[in-house]
Amino acid sequence: MGGPSSKLVHAELYGGRPFSDHTGRRRDLFGYEDGRIAFIDAEDIASAGASLLLAPTAPNRDFVLTGPRAISYDEAATLISESAGRRIRHRRISQAELAERWLRTGLPEEHARGLAAMDTLIANGAEDRITDGFTSITGDLPRSFESFVAGQSDAWRKVHPR
Repeated sequence: MGGPSSKLVHAELYGGRPFSDHTGRRRDLFGYEDGRIAFIDAEDIASAGASLLLAPTAPNRDFVLTGPRAISYDEAATLISESAGRRIRHRRISQAELAERWLRTGLPEEHARGLAAMDTLIANGAEDRITDGFTSITGDLPRSFESFVAGQSDAWRKVHPR
């Protein structure tokens, strides 16, 4: 105990599930205003974690993992719309309304309000950054959001039927 270690922190991840409106409707994207975020693929996070676990020695530092480009939720909605073959919107809602939506999903109040506050921080530019964390761990480039969306075209069409 107490030896060298590393910690992974991700900006925002995307995985096999399309975005939803926190009510199960999976139609509109909410929050973040005009904030930008460098989404990172969940598989890239797993790859970085595996690389660190298998390294002969721990780098003894923290890594912030981001995708290769920060984009807005408006841009994410446009990319998903193109892949889904229908219009997906990013609708801006207040921090209070977002917290209420999280509460309706069953989250405890403190957690719901914390997530909504985090969206406000992102809206104000807190995650508008790109790091080399993934590349410095794996030697590879992180997958782009565009590549992820294109690879999920069938899933987008099932979740967002015409």
